[in-house]
Amino acid sequence: MNLTKINKKHSILISLALMTMILFTTKCFAQIETVRQPLGVGYKVDECTLAETKVIHDAFGHLLDVISNFTAFQTCLANAPLIEFSGLRNQVTFTASEGLRKKVLTNVRCYDAPQDVLAEARVNIKGESMLVDRGFLSSGSVRDIAATMAHEIMHNRGYRHKENDFGSQYYSNTVPEQVEACVRTGSPNPSAGTEAVKASSSSFPLGGNAFQHVPTSKCWHPKGGSPLPSNNTYVVLYDGCNEDRLMFRLLADGSIRHSTSGKCLHPKGGSTHPGNNTPLVLYDGCVSDPGGGKRLKFRRLHDGSIQHVHSGKCVHPKGGSTHPGNNTPLVLYDGCVSDPGGGERLKFSLAP
Repeated sequence: MNLTKINKKHSILISLALMTMILFTTKCFAQIETVRQPLGVGYKVDECTLAETKVIHDAFGHLLDVISNFTAFQTCLANAPLIEFSGLRNQVTFTASEGLRKKVLTNVRCYDAPQDVLAEARVNIKGESMLVDRGFLSSGSVRDIAATMAHEIMHNRGYRHKENDFGSQYYSNTVPEQVEACVRTGSPNPSAGTEAVKASSSSFPLGGNAFQHVPTSKCWHPKGGSPLPSNNTYVVLYDGCNEDRLMFRLLADGSIRHSTSGKCLHPKGGSTHPGNNTPLVLYDGCVSDPGGGKRLKFRRLHDGSIQHVHSGKCVHPKGGSTHPGNNTPLVLYDGCVSDPGGGERLKFSLAP
């Protein structure tokens, strides 16, 4: 289980849900009952005392009050200097602000954290789940705890600061920190500078091209359309080619990387020798990353095929149609454009 450990400067994210709770014991397990709509669905606490539960309840209330003034919050984030994802400012403003209002159940567990850790949160998950330090709940202000929750919701939504972690000159200009600042003070952190940062799956050069199916002009899309898709999201053909979330980059090591998430194209299941009709999915890790390697290596052939190097199979629209419909998955299969039975139906170009 990969967890993002949060220094005392920051902590765990939670969705904006404010709920009343029915408490059973001092090691309370709160039941869920919506208090205010339309924001949020609810939260549940686990292994928290009555006093800790009240603090969490109050912090949710403060967070809800901040987001209720939605225009001011969006304006704050839109004006925030971002060292990562700066090319996607409008997208970040939307996904960050809407992520805080998303109607999901937030699971909050109280625990005794290691020294200098306030909380821990999973990165890029469908729901929201976190561990919160008991010491922080007893000593932190409601405002600080609420801001910390907002920071961690951004981790749950897939935003990281791996290359600009706590102690970095640029840490204050990462997306989670700017969201935290907008909740805590209503104003973003000032610019920390504009020097380049090391590229990684959490901080990388944007851009690239849309991969376009020549006969239909449909492009590769993460199924569901998210700019930050989760692991094992299928890559499909769909109308539309001109958004950042549809950009891919063929790297020098042979990886095909999705520009807004940093995930790379994988044969589903990760085999070095995938069989016919193996779906192509987005997943953490590229060729040069630990655990990557040749199983993730692709190349563009002169005939317009996209070939999985180790197996020799090429990218096909599932079913092999020359005119596949929207949401047709991409799969690996024997045969490329120039092979017998190949042809234009297997041809892809890079859209400008």
